[in-house]
Amino acid sequence: GRTFNAESLIKTIRVNSSGTKVALLCDTLSKSGVHKPDAKLHVYDVELDKFFRYDFGPRQFPVDVHWDPEQDKMLTVEVHSSGGPRGAGDKSTWSIADSGERSSLSGSPQSKGSRSGGSSGGDSPLESKHDDNDGADEHNAGDGLGRDGSAATSDDEVTTLFATGDYGILPYDSFTIKTSSQSLMGVHVPYVYLMTRPANMGSSSTAVPRVMRKSMRDFVGLETVDEQTRQ
Repeated sequence: GRTFNAESLIKTIRVNSSGTKVALLCDTLSKSGVHKPDAKLHVYDVELDKFFRYDFGPRQFPVDVHWDPEQDKMLTVEVHSSGGPRGAGDKSTWSIADSGERSSLSGSPQSKGSRSGGSSGGDSPLESKHDDNDGADEHNAGDGLGRDGSAATSDDEVTTLFATGDYGILPYDSFTIKTSSQSLMGVHVPYVYLMTRPANMGSSSTAVPRVMRKSMRDFVGLETVDEQTRQ
């Protein structure tokens, strides 16, 4: 079967709903054995038997990835900053991976299953967890604010992309998040879903995490339309 870069340690694997693409997040392994987060998202196209890469740049790295359970080309990635704001030359890029890469996919350790069931079809398990009256939560998810209203202080963000066979991995949209209290849960058009943790949450607190959602850029105001109109 297809092999992967031997100097990379695969830490996350996600399969899309049709089984035609596999997303991987990795750590790079130095000669001294030190692990470092890989700044690239890797997507293997089963039908083309080819790897594609999307590079988030020198100051950012992906930490989680989820496929839409129905749109098999759409995926979202939680991206963290490695320190300091990005400069004008720090641009994300995609490329086709070298076909000579080696390292068995099936033998890679530390692979995580999808928390949101990204490799299965059907209805999103996140839908029932959202309160449609949580307007404040949805607003905060889109403007880079935490639940306490404070501004995000880094380049931590959620990025939505399309994985195509003809044009590689294409960015669609992104928004900043406060990773001390927010994390990516999944995507199901027309929403991206986040888990929020109250600032005062502790062992003695009665506060519980909540699920919030953000409308995708092209669906703002169209969240309640029928499926045919969305398509």
